[in-house]
Amino acid sequence: MYRTRWQIELVFKRWKSLGHVAVPSDLSAIHAECELYARLLGVVVVDWLALLRGGPLSGRSVWQACQIVLEMLGAIIMALKGLILWKTVMQELSNTLDRIPKQPNRKKRPSTRQRLIKT
Repeated sequence: MYRTRWQIELVFKRWKSLGHVAVPSDLSAIHAECELYARLLGVVVVDWLALLRGGPLSGRSVWQACQIVLEMLGAIIMALKGLILWKTVMQELSNTLDRIPKQPNRKKRPSTRQRLIKT
């Protein structure tokens, strides 16, 4: 159970580092709250797009997937504005995420993913 809880902690850690969730203290309370919610929403969208190809249970690095989504953010924004086809961007994103190598299975100390799949 602890291993699974740790994976949840890692998700929050990833969100904090990708989204720069720390809000400057010189903002008004309402402005800081709006900025915090906007950043959290952005991080959730990036994480969701990164997990399209199976997420941590697929055996691929979610951190690398998030980095790829962030690199493609310009194209994603253009697709949301309707300047390019969303289907094209999603296909390119899927193809790029598929190129992330799978993490090898460990024999001595199986990962949480391996333990969850096994049960």
